[in-house]
Formats: sequence, structure tokens, C-alpha cells
Amino acid sequence: MLNLESEISKSIEKVVKGKKAHKLSDLLESLKNHDLDTYNHSIRVGELSKKALEAYTSKQFYLDYIFCAGISHDIGKLGISKEIINAVPFDDRCREIMDNHPEIGYQLLKDIDKEVALICEGHHTFQNRIYPAKLPGLNNLPTRKKYVISFFTMIITIVDAYDRIKYKSNNHNHIEGQLIDTHPQCKEMIQYLFKKEILKENKISPYI
Repeated sequence: MLNLESEISKSIEKVVKGKKAHKLSDLLESLKNHDLDTYNHSIRVGELSKKALEAYTSKQFYLDYIFCAGISHDIGKLGISKEIINAVPFDDRCREIMDNHPEIGYQLLKDIDKEVALICEGHHTFQNRIYPAKLPGLNNLPTRKKYVISFFTMIITIVDAYDRIKYKSNNHNHIEGQLIDTHPQCKEMIQYLFKKEILKENKISPYI
């Protein structure tokens, strides 16, 4: 666990400089104290997103960046009560409140790192039930940067859903098919990540 914590600190410091790195670390520590399951999920998503990106590039800065974005993707749940996060049954009212977490995350992260904030805001936009509906922050970005952010967001979206199935769902069968059904526009990437055995039907993360 100490090695993982060291990796988190080093990756944050490579992506976010100075006092802003400490602010992000403090937010993650707050998330850990707020809801440990969400924190552990976020760490798994960061680690597996980094492994997924390694199938496309070996550039260390990109790998550190997606790890940093992955561990931050649910930071907006700091603004959601534990009662809602862990509600059983999870009804329409709970879902309506939970749907605010990407925008809350964006607001918490935008002054720390704008691109990480945009990835956080967009990590539920490559699925059948899209929220938030619009991402105005992407509009004024250069085409290349917009492409990289969208690509990273798609990876994190897939890994996020994969981890939820592995650790929250009662249905662990045909995970690849489940992901394609709920994220049809990510079909090619999902198939590729399973082909490369980065995602597996019975893969268990060591970071629980």
C-alpha cells in the first residue's frame, strides 16, 4: 500500500505543480475519509486506466496524467452524502442527486488542473445515459488537446464501468458484452482492451 501511495504522490507532482499538487492530495485524502469504497474504486480506476493507456502509448507523462485523472474522476462525490452514495435501494431521487457529482468534481478541480477537471466532468458522457448533457469547457480547446482529453475520458469511462461491474454488480457474466451494451460508442476500444487482456472476465485488482 505504501508503494501505491508513493506512486500517487509522484504522479500528482508530475502532472500538477506546487501548492496545487497538495490541494489535489488533500481532496483525495478527504474522499478517503468521506467514503472509503469510493476512494478504493478511484484508485483501481486510476491504476487500470494507466495500464489501458499503455496499450496505446509509452509516453510517461501521458501515463502519469491518466493515472492522476483516473484517481480523481469521482472527487465530486465529496459533495454527495454517504447516505446517498450507499443508498439501498438506489432510487430515482438518489440517482438525480448522484448525477451532480461530475459537475461538482469539475468545480473542485478546475483551479487545480483544467484538463483533469474536464475528464472528471465528462466521465459519464460515453454511455447510453449521458450526464451532464453538455461540456462547454471543451469548446475552446485546440483540436489536439480536445482529442487527447476525449480519448483519456473514454478509457476512464470504460474502466470505471468495468470496475463497477466487478465490485458492485451481481452479474459478473459476459462483462465485455455488458460494457458494449451500455457504452456502444466505445465498442472498438472495449474489444481492443479485452483482446489485449487488460480487461478480463475474471480480473481482480490487487488494490482493494
